[in-house]
Amino acid sequence: MNLYTITGLLNSILIVVSLVGVYAQLKTIWVRKQQNTSIGVMIAQGYYHQIKLIYNSGSTGAVNIRMSQFILLMDVSTIAFALTMGFADGWPLLVLAITSAITKLVIMYLFRWVRKSPLAQQRRVDTC
Repeated sequence: MNLYTITGLLNSILIVVSLVGVYAQLKTIWVRKQQNTSIGVMIAQGYYHQIKLIYNSGSTGAVNIRMSQFILLMDVSTIAFALTMGFADGWPLLVLAITSAITKLVIMYLFRWVRKSPLAQQRRVDTC
């Protein structure tokens, strides 16, 4: 074997190892994006349940408006961070934060609805 054959063989091995590494990284990124999307679905389901309970009972119960405002602020900062990452890399964070922000806005509106709505008043009387 001459030097060119050995160099060519080593280069081929390095290319294969690099391709395997790139494949592993892409697979990890894909799995993480799917996990973030799954988390977004679970958050939406949990908040939907919370919204439904507030609407059906006419009362916010132990839900705290200050905590909802804090979480909304956190969601806005996460959206800003995800936008700086670019859509290609930041879309999982955008899905997660936008889902949370929209549902928090609905919950914060329900605080007003509970105070002002005759329907909420009636539901509170009916559940007591």
